Amino acid sequence: MQPITFELPAAAEPSGILSDAWANIARWYPGEIGGVTEEAAPDLPDGLRRVTLGCPARLPAYELLLTALTLIDIWCRQRWAFPSVYAGSIHYREDSPDREVWASTPALHARGWGDCTDLACDRAAELIVGGTSSTPFLRLEAARSDRDYFHVMVARDDAWIEDPSKALGMLQLGR
Repeated sequence: MQPITFELPAAAEPSGILSDAWANIARWYPGEIGGVTEEAAPDLPDGLRRVTLGCPARLPAYELLLTALTLIDIWCRQRWAFPSVYAGSIHYREDSPDREVWASTPALHARGWGDCTDLACDRAAELIVGGTSSTPFLRLEAARSDRDYFHVMVARDDAWIEDPSKALGMLQLGR
């Protein structure tokens, strides 16, 4: 099981998107899910909260949560003005090795950095809101005996694969 912490707006719509995804994962893997916890987040801007899910270490569960984060990012970008991830205020940085955090668009832009998940989901949302069909996807980077290592990029409808992490400072996967 992999705990994944989401930083998202405290509004009903983002909570509903995440809850729907979690309900589907619970139906698919009923004996493999962990708990859901919400924690105080005094380090986040007002209106954002943290929710941690005990996610099964299954590719379909991660893919569903990537879609949920992208839908949350679309919701955010349709309501508030955010610059492009390429506008110069955001850079790539890996999460702490002991905590996987998936930041929504407002959290990403508030802290000024994100990992491949944060950047790819925000970029996909940015493209979708601008009229270009796109989706974040997981690519297996390394299969090891202890765990698999994935990288998240953006697939656009014009068959272009975009890697916001590489464009924003990732030299190589340092895992």
